[in-house]
Amino acid sequence: LGCYRLPAAGEAVELSGLSGRPELNGAVARVIDGSIDERGRVAVRMDAVGGAQDGGVSAAAKDLRVTVRRLRRLPPSASAP
Repeated sequence: LGCYRLPAAGEAVELSGLSGRPELNGAVARVIDGSIDERGRVAVRMDAVGGAQDGGVSAAAKDLRVTVRRLRRLPPSASAP
C-alpha cells in the first residue's frame, strides 16, 4: 500500500467525480496553493474553461476550490526537465 500525499502547489491534477459541476470532470488544472481550507478544499486553476472541442465557449483561466478527494494527480510532463 502506498502512502497518500496532498497535492503541492504547481502540480497538475485532473478533476474527477464532481456532481455539482459534471462538465468539469476530466478537466486538467494546476494546484495554486497546497494548503487545505476548513472544508477540505484546495485551490486550483484551470487554464481554459470550455472550448471548441466540447462545443463550449472558451474563457480565461478560472480558479476553483475543489475537495481534495476529487483531484487525481497527473504524472509529470514528459517535457519537464
